[in-house]
Amino acid sequence: MHRVSRFAIGESFTKPCAILTPVAIIPLLMIVLELFLDAPLRRAGQQTAILYRDIRSVTTDDLERTNVFFQLENGMQWRFRPNVRGLNASRALLDCEQISSELHSLAFLTDGWMKTVYQAKMGNRSVAVKLVNADGEMMRRCLTAQDDGSTESLQLRCRESVGRKFVKEIVALNQFRHSSIIELIGYCIPMRPSDEDSFQSLAVVSELGEPMNLVQLLQLSWESRLKLFLSLVRLLDFLASHPSGPIVLNDFRAQQFVVVNGEFKLVDFDDIGLEEPSCQTKVDCDGHLARVGIVNATVSVQCSYGRCNGFNDAANIFKAVKHFLFLLQHGVPPSLQPQVDNLMTSFRTLSLPSSSLKRLTNNLVENYATGQYFNTQMRTDYSGFVKYLHADLPASHDYPCRDSFTQNGCVISVANLHEAKYLCSMQAGCLAIVWTGQQSWTGRKVVHFKSNFTNAVYSPRTAVYVKLSRCFIQQNSYLNRIRLPTDGPPWSGEEVSPSYVPDHYCLDPSAYYMSECFIHDADDGQAEFYCGV
Repeated sequence: MHRVSRFAIGESFTKPCAILTPVAIIPLLMIVLELFLDAPLRRAGQQTAILYRDIRSVTTDDLERTNVFFQLENGMQWRFRPNVRGLNASRALLDCEQISSELHSLAFLTDGWMKTVYQAKMGNRSVAVKLVNADGEMMRRCLTAQDDGSTESLQLRCRESVGRKFVKEIVALNQFRHSSIIELIGYCIPMRPSDEDSFQSLAVVSELGEPMNLVQLLQLSWESRLKLFLSLVRLLDFLASHPSGPIVLNDFRAQQFVVVNGEFKLVDFDDIGLEEPSCQTKVDCDGHLARVGIVNATVSVQCSYGRCNGFNDAANIFKAVKHFLFLLQHGVPPSLQPQVDNLMTSFRTLSLPSSSLKRLTNNLVENYATGQYFNTQMRTDYSGFVKYLHADLPASHDYPCRDSFTQNGCVISVANLHEAKYLCSMQAGCLAIVWTGQQSWTGRKVVHFKSNFTNAVYSPRTAVYVKLSRCFIQQNSYLNRIRLPTDGPPWSGEEVSPSYVPDHYCLDPSAYYMSECFIHDADDGQAEFYCGV
């Protein structure tokens, strides 16, 4: 059972401002306030200077120092200093009172070592709310490891330790913004966060994502998994090239990510490092690599100016391989297999930095999106299709197929109409293609493969391409004449009777009865059917 935090959401919300020290004692606070800071506030002038330093000089320890990034607002809560907030701000972040008043419908999601995560509503938007888990593993271990007989002081020290980590995540989410890192929406740091009451008012509000589920990920189409993989590679490159220096995710696990709009986003950002290990020689760097499990790799980590240059990037890539490399290994389009194999080898051997891995991944996406991977066989003329303009086959003749976007049908993406015809021709169960005009995230065209083409309906935005097989000519049909394209076999160009149409260009016997249909030349050389609908 998880313990419900005192930081409730909605009408029963206990506003932290109501339990904080009055403004009248702030002068005294300036003398005794230590919170969980590394230096007292009387040295604030010295600490503030850090704010104006080049961001490359910020250290990991700085991320835990409240008075480096925050100022006390109205004597009640800590807020980012204006110049700090201005570095990345696109909009104001929710404060303690706004979290209390604007969030409602709190629902428990999960417990972690340090935090309890809830889902809440902010207007019509669902958001995630992280609160301190006072009964979590981090708190329990702290209380056990430091048991010195003084329960009250021990609990205070442990609250300070957990509070520092909590503040570190708030700072990191604010300072290191990226499309593959969860968006910070608001936060609450009461004036004395290590006090027992205020401790449980610590809060982080962020966008909400779906937890990673291995089974669900493997059921996604290869293109959807490619999108997830690309978001991960972009994160690796961002961490390696940040102005503050290469950032290492010490706790790089699949559980630290959620899925938002088909992309991975890092949600736990409290265990990061901004410095690479110290060294005197390359042997020292090899030892650091071995301690994280990197042995017999081709990674190039050199001792430069007392630091193992490239270690953080290599460590992140190594952990990404353990948890995410499976994404591209299954269901690869055959013509892309060599390119995918090369990318996977580069990851496994750690032979390239994340910037080069990002370039290779972008090349893979470009190749897939544009259809450059077509081989000679795939470029064969597949003209055995007849086009029905303004037609659709909604919710009918669906069948499952490999790499479908949905489980209820065969919905895939193609680079162009030629690829759609090729893939349909390779599937015995595919008798028709519905061309939707929609696009996937890569810009590829979304099509529906159908097992039949009866009961078509009018649709101004779609077209149906029917795979022709055996002749279907009804004696009493209104199909009076056929005019065939003149620019390709087997058509001769003259008007012919239906009986002369080659077998493999004719409608399947299961076709529905068509009234007043005729065929004429199309701009692309394909026969077009116009039917009286």
